[in-house]
Amino acid sequence: TWLFFSEIYGGTNTYISEVLEQRRGIQVERLHLPPGQERYDMEAVVATLDRVQPQLLYFEPVSNPLLVVADGNALLQAAKARGIRVIVDNTFATPYLWRPLQQGADLVVHSVTKYLAGHGNITAGAVCGNDADLRKAARAYRKTVGHIVSPDDAYRLGTQLSTFNLRVATQCQNAWKLAQCLASHSKVENVRYPGLDSHPTHQEAVTLFGENGFGAMITFELRGGRHAVETFLRHVQHHVKFVTTLGDPVSILIHVPTVFTSERFPYPGMIRFSVGFEPYETLEQAVLTALEAIA
Repeated sequence: TWLFFSEIYGGTNTYISEVLEQRRGIQVERLHLPPGQERYDMEAVVATLDRVQPQLLYFEPVSNPLLVVADGNALLQAAKARGIRVIVDNTFATPYLWRPLQQGADLVVHSVTKYLAGHGNITAGAVCGNDADLRKAARAYRKTVGHIVSPDDAYRLGTQLSTFNLRVATQCQNAWKLAQCLASHSKVENVRYPGLDSHPTHQEAVTLFGENGFGAMITFELRGGRHAVETFLRHVQHHVKFVTTLGDPVSILIHVPTVFTSERFPYPGMIRFSVGFEPYETLEQAVLTALEAIA
């Protein structure tokens, strides 16, 4: 049995259902967050590990789009104590905030398209590992199925990685400032940013990320629901892009119920905001102008 956290990338969930379960016959269990809950109960997680006794545990330390932070170090410790192999998708946290391989993860995967490349000009992924046999198997599979980055993209990635720390540090700083700005605005509610004391998993974020920051993603809701969202988008579109990616130089947003499902996230005013590394004053002014346009 393989155990997956439910709060993971939608494409991964599709792969689990359509490939791992349907085609390969792998027994899969999912660890769900109860409705309305935005914090993992570690006692319940450990109890699930003991009940399921999985061969593999797969999780993301920061969920999408609610930004629930898992106690990644505690998860790794609990899994390794039970002989469970662990794969971590560290795309949202990035190595700038957390390095799960140093904590004993067997494999770490990244959508390189996002923060590692950081410019919206490369489509790539990465698999990194401590386990030599798993690395060898991953390399053989990649060679067979042809998932190999082009030379041009590899060259660009090598160049762009040289600014990774500078880029992500600035994005985290911008996000921290913008989250505070949004939290104090009368037309905004339920600002979800792990750096805010009000976030349900703020303490987990402090424990996991230390002093490096709290990431560059913010999820918030506009008072007034769908109508407020339409007004906000109309006025912010000249500065902020509307695309489903993240980690680009400029800020990006999506309307959560449109991109995900309204059944899963029934919040008509919810926006997920990927903060860029543009000058903060420019970003704040664009956001405030759009907010003031809401009646």
